[in-house]
Amino acid sequence: MSQLPQRLLVAAAPSQEEREPTHRPIEWRLVRRLFSYTWRHPRLQTIIIIQAVGIAAINVLPPFLITETVRVTIEKPEIWRGWTGLEPGWGLGAGALLVALVALAFYLVFSRRLMSVNLLTERVVVELRQELFEHVQRLDMSFFDRTKLGRILSRGTSDIGSMRAAIAQVIPRTLIQLLIMAFMFAVMLKYDWVLALMLLAAAPVVLWLNARLGSRMEYAYRVVQESYSRL
Repeated sequence: MSQLPQRLLVAAAPSQEEREPTHRPIEWRLVRRLFSYTWRHPRLQTIIIIQAVGIAAINVLPPFLITETVRVTIEKPEIWRGWTGLEPGWGLGAGALLVALVALAFYLVFSRRLMSVNLLTERVVVELRQELFEHVQRLDMSFFDRTKLGRILSRGTSDIGSMRAAIAQVIPRTLIQLLIMAFMFAVMLKYDWVLALMLLAAAPVVLWLNARLGSRMEYAYRVVQESYSRL
């Protein structure tokens, strides 16, 4: 029996009418729809937001505590003596104890945040998969004639996996980082407002570089997803 030509074993690229765009701007309608799934659980979502604010505040506390400890015990030890009547060494010990307590608080809040975020993520993913399955069952047969099976499977696997990553990692981390930046900027304004404004002036450059990198990563991601749907 003659072997099949090797070219028949290679997955061909889809035709032009079947190919999806490799780059598409963010559709805020879809973002709002994703948030609508998370807000189906308002109590859990509120807890996650409160935990994010707590984690952001805890991240700001250690440098503030260390700065103030050094200021009142080493730079100006008379302040510590005036407060407590003790030697500055006790102030250093108190500062170290406060930093340790902040680290413990971070561990406790962060562990609870992981539990809350994962619980919310799994609930949303279950609802998404259930609604997707019900929607596919209602489609007519012409849809399955026009659409490749790999693309349909990709919607139910890798695309929902991307939503899982967005809910579990991207959105919570973005919220925490934005809060940390806001808190740190407020602290910088207190200590050195000139330096804070200089850093703020560099923000447009950072945002432009981030947008360029993000567009390239989005293009590469869509190319990879398209290749998965052809397998």
